Amino acid sequence: MGLLGLLLQNLVNFFTLDIPSFSAESFGTPVKTKSLTADTELADRRRRLNRSIVQLDPPPRFVDLSVESLFTCGGVDVPGCDQNRLRQDFGRLNSDQKEAVLKVIAAEDFALIQGLPGTGKSETISFITRLLVMRGKRVLLTSYTHSAVDNLLCKLMESGVSQPGTSQKNPLNPIIRIGQVSSCHLQVRPILAHAVARETERFYSGGSTTSIEQPSVEYLHKVMIEAKVVGVSALTAPRSPLLAGQHFDVVIVDEAGQISQPAVLGAIMAADSFVLVGDHMQLPPLVISEVAEEGGMII
Repeated sequence: MGLLGLLLQNLVNFFTLDIPSFSAESFGTPVKTKSLTADTELADRRRRLNRSIVQLDPPPRFVDLSVESLFTCGGVDVPGCDQNRLRQDFGRLNSDQKEAVLKVIAAEDFALIQGLPGTGKSETISFITRLLVMRGKRVLLTSYTHSAVDNLLCKLMESGVSQPGTSQKNPLNPIIRIGQVSSCHLQVRPILAHAVARETERFYSGGSTTSIEQPSVEYLHKVMIEAKVVGVSALTAPRSPLLAGQHFDVVIVDEAGQISQPAVLGAIMAADSFVLVGDHMQLPPLVISEVAEEGGMII
């Protein structure tokens, strides 16, 4: 599917609230009752997003939270996401970063983080992601570019969240990257879905099948459902079969000022709430259509 087709698909799926999600690959396939049932949750999510984004009804809602309450729930056992470590790291953030953390955790619908280059947006996203995981949430990290996605995943790995290849008891990884090897940074290639699934299959087979090159669908599914954080580019998210049927609590979009509305819709429909992070004065989306420009799709 070409880029234009993908953007049109995102728009169709977002605005057709009462029919199953459409994709070019499924066109002409008979609709089954099972598919309609499976799409109910997605339809409800699209309906909520439509009201929030298009109609601004209701306006963004935030619950009352104190700093102490950030660390009093959850307790998920994931390396780098323990409460004591997060308390210490929170103390190292500046006042604006702390305010952003509170706002995101308190958001029921969506939150926006705006900051100039060098103000610590990526560091804040990394901390928020770890905090969300500690609180039992599942996070999708995305951006328009592969490099931005990899940058966030590298920061998480540096925080100890992911240590690929070091576990002798459980090869499953809390962080998974979806993408092509050629598009990913060297540091994140060990956490690519296929790489982790391959090592997991070798592990559970007792190491007797070291020649495994392509993991089975069973282990790919196992790796995906166990992942707490998934990183993927915004254009890959709506068309990756690995994300079919996957649900996330929060999707965080980095460098959001670079991406157009039709491109980001495919990613944010995968979660209950979303966070847009970026600088609207830097690297606006490339829009060459005069109609789209007049419609407000360029800054």
